[in-house]
Amino acid sequence: MGWAYHRRTTLSNSGVAPGHHPCKQERRRRLHDALGDCQPALQRAAARKPAYLEQIFGKPDKTVTPPKPEDFAGMKGIIVVKGHSKGNSVEHVTLWNGTTCSDSCHLMADPDNGTFTPDIASIWDLP
Repeated sequence: MGWAYHRRTTLSNSGVAPGHHPCKQERRRRLHDALGDCQPALQRAAARKPAYLEQIFGKPDKTVTPPKPEDFAGMKGIIVVKGHSKGNSVEHVTLWNGTTCSDSCHLMADPDNGTFTPDIASIWDLP
């Protein structure tokens, strides 16, 4: 499944309490450090509460409505896509390399969207 997590399906499985992140002292590190040393904890925290990314990296560098791949061209980092599917609110967290995601991005016109409609997406542009 890669580094993508759907909040709806993993919310109860995260297990990371706010303020108890093993990488708390390293929150200012670059993306490769955070994902190399702390990837499992970041995955659980991001799946549990995408706002946790703001605690680690600050406010997103860019937020767009409706989100399209070209909106994030040339940027690299973590994307959170929020949308809806059959009346349910869904959040998807994944990595973006400047042209594509590590899995399905779920941005506008993504063939894997099915009934999912993306409303807004934010990116933390990280080196």
